[in-house]
Amino acid sequence: MDRKQGKQYVIRALISAVGITYVWNLAIVSIYPLMIFGICVYLYAQEKQDDKISVYIKGTALIFSLFLAGGKIDLFTEGTFGEGTVLLFFVIAGNYFFLCWAVKNIFQLYDTYFLYNSWTEDHIGNGQKNHDVHRQKRWVKRISPNKVFIISLAFLIGCWIPFWLTEYPGVFSYDSIDQFRQIVGGQPLVDHHPIIHTLWIKMWYKMAVLIGVDDIVTACGFVSMVQLLMMATVFSAVIRCIYQKTERMGPALLGMAFYGLVSYNGIYSVTIWKDVTHGMVTVLLILLLCKYFGETKRTRRRSLLYLAEIMVCGCMVCLFRSNAFYAYILWVAGLTVYGMKNRDRGIVVTAVMTVVLCLIIKGPVYSSIAGGERRWTESMSIPLQQIAYCVAKGDELKEEEQKLLSELVEIERIPETYAPNTSDPIKVLFNEKDNTEYFMAHRGQYLKMYFQIGLRYPLDYLTAWIKETYGYWYPDVSFWVYSRGIYENEYGIYSRPLVSESVVEKVRENTDRYIERPLYGSFWCLGVFTWCLIIMTAYTIYRRRWELTIIYILPVFIWGTLLISTPVYAEFRYYYSIVGAFPIILFMPLFNREQVKTVSRNEVSTSI
Repeated sequence: MDRKQGKQYVIRALISAVGITYVWNLAIVSIYPLMIFGICVYLYAQEKQDDKISVYIKGTALIFSLFLAGGKIDLFTEGTFGEGTVLLFFVIAGNYFFLCWAVKNIFQLYDTYFLYNSWTEDHIGNGQKNHDVHRQKRWVKRISPNKVFIISLAFLIGCWIPFWLTEYPGVFSYDSIDQFRQIVGGQPLVDHHPIIHTLWIKMWYKMAVLIGVDDIVTACGFVSMVQLLMMATVFSAVIRCIYQKTERMGPALLGMAFYGLVSYNGIYSVTIWKDVTHGMVTVLLILLLCKYFGETKRTRRRSLLYLAEIMVCGCMVCLFRSNAFYAYILWVAGLTVYGMKNRDRGIVVTAVMTVVLCLIIKGPVYSSIAGGERRWTESMSIPLQQIAYCVAKGDELKEEEQKLLSELVEIERIPETYAPNTSDPIKVLFNEKDNTEYFMAHRGQYLKMYFQIGLRYPLDYLTAWIKETYGYWYPDVSFWVYSRGIYENEYGIYSRPLVSESVVEKVRENTDRYIERPLYGSFWCLGVFTWCLIIMTAYTIYRRRWELTIIYILPVFIWGTLLISTPVYAEFRYYYSIVGAFPIILFMPLFNREQVKTVSRNEVSTSI
């Protein structure tokens, strides 16, 4: 290392120390910035002079740096413009340098220890490589994938049954009871809750009645037990797939531990929410896609069963959440490019047919059976929040803009109603006038008004968007995760635990007590899952694993639709389709390793 290179390391480390200190709220008058500076100097000095960092690593690091800067936007807007600009530079650049190193080493970790097994090249001469391969195959022969599935199923059911016993007949929030009003209360079906999910609950509820259950509480317990068994089956299938595709027990055990020991999975298994069912079918779709793309092209063309399963599961994904439908449409566009390039028209036709079928169901079919419509405000959370932020801050609106806005809401009440992290108060305020007909008749004018205000106050629009969405991408946000008990209702559905009160209290205490523990508590932060998803997606692009990339972009698009429609800044249940798929997202790059060209240790380190 020459003197010039040494100076570069010191400058980069200095910028990183300043940026990391501000992002992680470390005490400035302390030893921590000096410690970070010393660690960064050491890490950067380990880099080889001829190392070339891939554009995918740089792009991933830049995205994460922007996330970190966005989460601290108040730091840049409180002082003068010059102070904010300098601080913004240090935060973005400093974290970018460090994250380039971090992402690069994650890629090397997958290359060296998981995907390519290049560490065995040093032992080729003495037969160690063959011994390791033989030992790995013995594991697969010793425990078959089917046995792993059965063991996993038994383990998950055993971990989750205590929640069914203590929360019996299940967890029913306000939304759940509202759906029961449509099932047993005679109220018309409304698309505010997915109609297919209401019918799904009704099917299992009626089945309980058909087999002789005449107690509504017991029937609800039957519904929650069915959901528990289905979730355990789907997640066990994921663990089986991980074990079979990676030929390693370690990833399968980690997946089993995540599903069984992270408590919100158990509570969600008995919580009657559309988000839980949507998460389950999304994980199943990702699993089916892994199975499909893991086959040879000849096998794919012959397997109509794979395509039928993907179509059915795709329809359920689209119908259980509205944002997932739009994400699926975007995914079909990317899938079409992949399918045409690889001459795989079967999967493209299947996906397009899924979209067409869902359009028919959500259109004429729902119109014929549903008795109500969703309010227009339900799909306008982000625009309403941005306009409300401008009004609450005191930004000047033109006379015609005030006139248009006053037709929908009492403008003078916006400042006291606006809440930066949820759109519900503002939506309620707009719904008080309920001037839907006027809005629909003047949609063009309102769209023009929205963009005109945004062009005048772009930083305010950006700030409002960040405050409404940052829980989905900033890696240091926690929010409520699950509910308990049963919302007050007129149907006689009430909590009736099947165990003593002392057992209920013990289970609840042990469920919540570990959330604040290091590492374990990270699984309660949505930003952590987003960062893992982006890293794994970038890695498959970097390694040209296009069949895996096309699978990854489906949850990426689901995440993206949340960023343009979420009513709450960090609603865990909205994100559960990605959380539930976390093990397969983490280990998918290890699948089908035989299809990837093996490289040596030196090639791995220099190719990054």
